Amino acid sequence: MGKVSNPTKTVFLTGGSGVLGRAILERLNDATAVCLVHRTPIELPNVITVIGDISQPQLGLSRDQFDELANRIDYVVHSAAATSFGDSRESTFKTNVEGTRNVLQLAKKAGAPFCHISTAFAHLEQLDNAHLSNAYEASKLESEAIVRASGVPHVILRPSVVIGDSNDGSMARFQGFHFMCELIFRGVLPVWVPASPDAYMDFIPQDIVADIVCALVDRSDVRGEFWLTAGNRALQVRKAVSLWEQHVPRLTGRAIKPLRYVEPDVIDRLIRPVFLPALPARTQMMVNQALELLSFSIEQPLPTSLPQLESLLGIRHMPELELCLIRNAEFWARKRGFLQAAEGDRSASGRWPAHE
Repeated sequence: MGKVSNPTKTVFLTGGSGVLGRAILERLNDATAVCLVHRTPIELPNVITVIGDISQPQLGLSRDQFDELANRIDYVVHSAAATSFGDSRESTFKTNVEGTRNVLQLAKKAGAPFCHISTAFAHLEQLDNAHLSNAYEASKLESEAIVRASGVPHVILRPSVVIGDSNDGSMARFQGFHFMCELIFRGVLPVWVPASPDAYMDFIPQDIVADIVCALVDRSDVRGEFWLTAGNRALQVRKAVSLWEQHVPRLTGRAIKPLRYVEPDVIDRLIRPVFLPALPARTQMMVNQALELLSFSIEQPLPTSLPQLESLLGIRHMPELELCLIRNAEFWARKRGFLQAAEGDRSASGRWPAHE
């Protein structure tokens, strides 16, 4: 499942060079994908690259280019977004809000359904009174409102934290989860887990999201708003931490310092202003991305639409989340050249023993 079966369809995709965009492209085997990129072409079969900018009117294209593009596309998937917490509010809103408005303009002219990739965390303020929206989440919430008001037939998807492939952990580039593994391995994160051990961390593998997007392209009559989350299957923070503590040493053959929990405000009061400036720039980046990952911990499980989508679209059931995280850690260890030390520790089933 997850393959577009109609070979005549042309899908316009933004964010094709990103983690999720790449996973979607790898599953659009029978369709033609037109990808809007800033500079670097995407070298994949059945992919046509268009140089443009979602933050500009007509996507930075000439009127003739824009009209020609609208005449050839059958479905629009809007995955591009500014996700860094380090970007200014103005820059984030220009990319995420104005960008959504500009891509909707193309979908409207093309008469094509619109699939908008939002985020589950844009809605935390409504679900958790302790949560305060940042610029990224606020911009995605506003983008959703623009999609609803556009009059364009649409689907809104709200994934939680996207991790690597559920089968082998593979991912186009490392994200916060992998940087957490790196910092634990290097001993840079000896005490910082700025979250309650009773809170939850919701992850969803990139291939599950990509399968849903591709099934929606195939079933272009589907409309609605869907939560792509683990829901009640989300792991408590203590469980995720225990997996890191067991499997990073198992994968690397190196002992690690024990992790401890601290109040989240300690990070902003002490760690970021005092400790981080003394670290190399790349290490600072990894620490910040790892801490961003932990900032997505939640008091209660998120809503989920996966059972509904599994029935509606015939997509496969998401595998056990613990195993998905272990496979992601294994992918990190393999890419970093650490896996050899632990190859003999696999069980006969091919999976790492679960931590109890």
